[in-house]
Amino acid sequence: MPEGIMGAHASDDVAAAGPSVILYEMEPSCADGAARLDRLLSLAQEHAVQRVFLLSHADVFPCGRRVQESDAVAPQTRLGRRLCHLEALAASWREQERMAITIVRLPELYGPGQRAGEGLLGRILNAILERHASTVSVRGEQAFLSARDAAYGLWQCVAVRTQAPVVHLGPGVSLSWQDFLSRVRPVLPAGAAWPTVREKHPDEGQADRDILFGSAAFSGTLARRELGWTAHERDGSGLRSVAEGMVSAYTIVQQQRREQEKCSRWRHWFQQAVPFLENVAGAGIMAGFAWWQQRYGFSSPFDFNYLYIGAMGLLYGKTQAIIEGARSLLLVLQTGALSAEELDRRLEHCVRADDFIGVQEDGSYAVLLAEADAETGRIVQKRLAGVDVPVVRVQEVD
Repeated sequence: MPEGIMGAHASDDVAAAGPSVILYEMEPSCADGAARLDRLLSLAQEHAVQRVFLLSHADVFPCGRRVQESDAVAPQTRLGRRLCHLEALAASWREQERMAITIVRLPELYGPGQRAGEGLLGRILNAILERHASTVSVRGEQAFLSARDAAYGLWQCVAVRTQAPVVHLGPGVSLSWQDFLSRVRPVLPAGAAWPTVREKHPDEGQADRDILFGSAAFSGTLARRELGWTAHERDGSGLRSVAEGMVSAYTIVQQQRREQEKCSRWRHWFQQAVPFLENVAGAGIMAGFAWWQQRYGFSSPFDFNYLYIGAMGLLYGKTQAIIEGARSLLLVLQTGALSAEELDRRLEHCVRADDFIGVQEDGSYAVLLAEADAETGRIVQKRLAGVDVPVVRVQEVD
């Protein structure tokens, strides 16, 4: 919607500002468009607004006709019929309440800053760029008016304080489908797939689904006579530059979207990998700690594996806790499964000649030292290079 033209919140704007002139784009696509228009006109009357200009569209006339302001409307689409209903509501306010209301009918607009998907030009380009399975129903020639020319025409309506009930702002020249293609085809990517073209008037169901090309043509006689206005771009000469801007903007947006998707994939992968990477790091720390215990004979009543299993469970849930539990079990089995030959080797290097090496009832080794505590005379136990030797209770030695 052009800047300065009221839309969905027009009633609030009127109540707050109390303007002397209102430019309002009627909303035929809204279910409550009539209610919004009625409230706007009621507030305009309440706040003594001097002039109200309501924007309508060429859809109130059939395609292929050259029409003037005095011609009777004859819509062929659902959108056109809704616009006629809104125009009739405005006409009743003008006649019954003596309000200064002018309906300004416009053809299809285009202009800088227009994006793919907006307006007829934008919908056609969007179907081509997105490769949608779309159909264009060519009903005849189409009139295009530049946004700059439309803005100047509206400004002239306000400036000269026209009293005409209806004003048409048209370019004076309509384009055939082939003329339209000749203007926009050069700016499209190579190999662009054009939508299907239907060279006939669609029925109502098809009209709601298809992209409709073709409109009535405005003579523009009243605008030239009363407003001193004529369109600068009469033959749609600016369509190519606007289409080029749309394609460039679309390309940039698509490139940014691909980069964001790529970053999102990497971010998602990293977030998924962090718990496993931390688990691997924790496993390395626990394995290093177990090796240190074996190497230097450090003994602790607390198993640090339990601490790490609990930490992983609290941070990342049961999946990481289960993985860490399985890893801890493998570590315990690895560090505890010492062969008899390995134990003999350690005993050979760590036990003095006057120590006694015995075998318990279950077949495990036990070491009894010849060293005795002077006070109690009790035999003490020794840990062999990280191998836990079971406590062997023996009688006191004199």
